[in-house]
Order: sequence, then structure tokens, then C-alpha cells
Amino acid sequence: MSNQTHGETVPVKSADQARQAVTGHGVRYVLFWSLGAAIVVMAIAWLVFFKA
Repeated sequence: MSNQTHGETVPVKSADQARQAVTGHGVRYVLFWSLGAAIVVMAIAWLVFFKA
């Protein structure tokens, strides 16, 4: 599919085709838990090295 704009051909793609992947698959949860773990590890390192 394409649209004609001023004599040029512009491709029209769905969101999944443009992204070349599907969203989902727990990516949000992996990001959440890994970010939480990094915060906990950094807090522990700060307590051990700077509060002692």
C-alpha cells in the first residue's frame, strides 16, 4: 500500500510492520524488576561503602 503525495510514493505500514516486532512478552516486567534490583544493589553498596 502507498499514498501519493506530490508525485512521490510514500509507504504506509502498520505499527507492527514499522516496529518490526510485537509489543508485550513481559518486557515491561523485566524492565521493572531489573530496575528495582539495580536500585536495591546500589542502595546496599552505598550503605556499605559510605555509611560505614
